Formats: sequence, structure tokens, C-alpha cells
Amino acid sequence: MIVNRSKLAKFIGVSPTSVGRWVDQRMPVEAFPDGGETRRAWRFDTVAVLEWHKRRAARSRSNEMAQALADAKLREKQAAAGLRELELGQRLGVMVHVEDANGVFCEQLAVAKSRLNQMPSRLVDQLATETDEDACRRILQEELEDILSVLDAEKIATTLRTPGSL
Repeated sequence: MIVNRSKLAKFIGVSPTSVGRWVDQRMPVEAFPDGGETRRAWRFDTVAVLEWHKRRAARSRSNEMAQALADAKLREKQAAAGLRELELGQRLGVMVHVEDANGVFCEQLAVAKSRLNQMPSRLVDQLATETDEDACRRILQEELEDILSVLDAEKIATTLRTPGSL
């Protein structure tokens, strides 16, 4: 069926301006009855227009699929590069397995807990004879700082980086 621009727009469900844009994108125009190229004089074969839209949609899907494939390949390359960085970090000793770090940290927590539990019996005689309140605070503060020093992040990191310490 041959139609003018406004009827084609109504047939497809778009504005006449959209039809004009599609013509600029090489949508087939059947005839220019007045011999010119004025937009009002355009005539369209609806079958040819629908085939053009079908080919355009197929190209669009093809482009989308190609883009999705390219994106997937990029993600794969990024993942492989990330794995290589992790492996290099481990070989250089700047990275460790979570299980190893967890093991060292748990050991340090166990040491701190044990020392905290032993603190009363270790300090009872010293604190029992001390009459100065500030001195008692100092003794307790020093003992707690000493116990908590086993949880020092730098000490744990050093333990993890030391070959054979795990």
C-alpha cells in the first residue's frame, strides 16, 4: 500500500517528524509525485518501510549482541588481570590468604585472653601492697598495654610476612 507521510506516521504510530528522521536515515521513499523532494510530497510503500524497519532492528540487535560480547570479553580480561595481581601480591608477600591471617589473629587473641585471665593472680601481690591510687592505675595500665600489644596490627602483619611463621 502506498501512503503519504502523515498516513505512514499514523500507520506506524509515530509523528511525521519521526518519519522525516527515518528518511534521513535512508528509509525507502517510494515516490516524489511533484518531482521535488518536499516532505509533504513523499510517498511510501508500507511493505518496503516495514522491511526496512525489520532490517534496522536486526542490525540493532546484532550490534547489541556484539557489544555484550565485547563487554563480556573485557570483564574476562579484567578478572584475569585481577587474579594475576593477587598471585603477584602473594608471591611478593604483600598478600596472604584470609585463612592464614585469620589463624594468626585467632592465635594472638588466644594469647591476649590467656594473659588477661592470668592478670589478677600475676598482679595481686603487687597491688595488695600498693597504697597510692595513681600507682595502682599505672600498674594496671602498663599490664593492659603489654597484653594488648600482642594484638598490634604491625606485629600481626610481620608474623604473616615472615616465611615459615604460618
